[in-house]
Amino acid sequence: MGPSANIVPKACRNCRVRKIRCNRESPCSNCITSKISCQGNSKDAARRSATNERPAMPIRDEGGLNSLHDRVTALEQHVKRLSGNENNTSDVTVLTPQQSPGSVDLSSLEGESSFRKQALLAADMTEFVSLASGGSPQVTDKLSDLRKLLESKVSKEPPQAQDRNQNHSIDSLQRKMPPAEFVIRLLRTLKGGPDCLLVLYFPIVDCKQFEDLCRQVYFPVQPISVGEVSLLGAMLFMVLTIQKCLPQPGFSEEEIERFQLACKDIFVAGVVAYETNMTPAFNHCLLLSMAASTPSSYALNAQTQGDLALQWKLSSTAARHCLALGYHREHVVAALPPDEASQVRRLFWHVYFSDKSLVLSLGRASTIQDMDVDVEPYAISDDPGRQPWDQTLFIFIEFAKIQAQVYQTLYSPASRKRSIEERRVIVDTLEKRLADWHESWQQLDSSQAYQKTVFDNTFGPADVTYYSTLTLVYRAVDLSGLPNTIAMPCFAAAKKGLQAHATVHAQYTLLDRESMAHFAVWVHVYSSLTPFVVTFLHCIANSDHDDFSLLKSSLDIMEQTSNLVDSCKRPYDFCKSLYCFAEAYISTCSETGGGDGPN
Repeated sequence: MGPSANIVPKACRNCRVRKIRCNRESPCSNCITSKISCQGNSKDAARRSATNERPAMPIRDEGGLNSLHDRVTALEQHVKRLSGNENNTSDVTVLTPQQSPGSVDLSSLEGESSFRKQALLAADMTEFVSLASGGSPQVTDKLSDLRKLLESKVSKEPPQAQDRNQNHSIDSLQRKMPPAEFVIRLLRTLKGGPDCLLVLYFPIVDCKQFEDLCRQVYFPVQPISVGEVSLLGAMLFMVLTIQKCLPQPGFSEEEIERFQLACKDIFVAGVVAYETNMTPAFNHCLLLSMAASTPSSYALNAQTQGDLALQWKLSSTAARHCLALGYHREHVVAALPPDEASQVRRLFWHVYFSDKSLVLSLGRASTIQDMDVDVEPYAISDDPGRQPWDQTLFIFIEFAKIQAQVYQTLYSPASRKRSIEERRVIVDTLEKRLADWHESWQQLDSSQAYQKTVFDNTFGPADVTYYSTLTLVYRAVDLSGLPNTIAMPCFAAAKKGLQAHATVHAQYTLLDRESMAHFAVWVHVYSSLTPFVVTFLHCIANSDHDDFSLLKSSLDIMEQTSNLVDSCKRPYDFCKSLYCFAEAYISTCSETGGGDGPN
């Protein structure tokens, strides 16, 4: 049978257009019957004729077959060698960069309870629009500037984006690790001093967990994984960062700086790796949790830099890993060996808090839903120095639960169908829960806490967050956005929030730059600035000089701290626009006889 027999002629163009069966002759029977010119088969005929004229290919090419056989044999042998060494991950495993978008739009994540949406609600008030349309150029310009700022998108390249274009093998990561002799000296320092912040702040049970990981990576008895190397790099980075802030004898500044940067590279490479984000594993989950809650470094710009979009991404990924691994179910965790179960419990509740704590700030539901969780809390330490740290986590887990409830019942899309009467009942319940929480927080005895100064500086802005959340609760009774809907309890909570803002800021001005940056991020990014919006609305409604002065003092604080952390510039710009609008509004009222204007 010749090669031309394999060529099947196409239906003619007319039959294809009319969608009828063609006998594929030239001309075809349909075209003959319809007395039209048959199109399409002439090319097929020419192609068949040309094909028939081509010299036939040799049926067999012994040399080509032998060459192909040799190549297939060599490929099979190579695959067998890889299969035999599949556990030797040092040779073949590569950290693949995560294929995700290079930029994150924060505004696309924000829901109704976020500060930006609350400010937009204020800008939409009918009083403002009617005043602007009345012909005041100053107010019109300020309203236009405010709306443009609030509606602008915030997209930026993550700081680790350049690492996504690099593949990191385990060998290359291990070569970056500090030498074993240095790590051994570091471990001896941790044993000789008070409890390390690595254990106090992160979901790590004790220093033994850190030591065991060091032993597995530096003195392996079986092949190590990319997760183990990346996680150890993260832990060493944290320890060296602490060592840099709280120097210990026996270490030079040069070696601390050099190894800290090397471990940071390993940390970041692990966090952005495809395997870390897509494969549920304990080490991957712990690595992401540490990245999402980095307290004393600028490694990933997540929590410390106030990058809400990045922290949401890291926290939600870690939460999905926990759910996939069953860490939220008691029967799964209870079946683990005791030491492993203890590590898993501590990890899960840290991830749970990180996931829940962003709900109200972003206005988005959490990944982990309470109805799915029945795992027991981990045991509070008997050590008087560590006990306050453990207790604080569960106190703030309760606070995060309340915040999530505020979003679910008052600000979620489904909650908007509720009547004002239903909202008042919910507000009363949440107000009581918040008051009970605040009392329990004030009664916590932290006098014996390890790293007492760090403890106080870490949780100092708690009152600002409390009043901010309370303001959001009261504000949700009526979401129409009109100044005359600001109830007195709502304004009172907002006023206390801005006063607490000034008080806490005065305390942090006595501390170092990093502590002030922590204050700025917690208060201006993670805590909603709704008290500023509510005070702004009250100021507009009453042309109140005291309100205007309170707005000015709060704005001055934000101006001082906005240069410390990039993420604080956005809320500062929002508040500055609101303040400028209030100034223009009151000045216009004064000129028209509607008020005295600000001093």
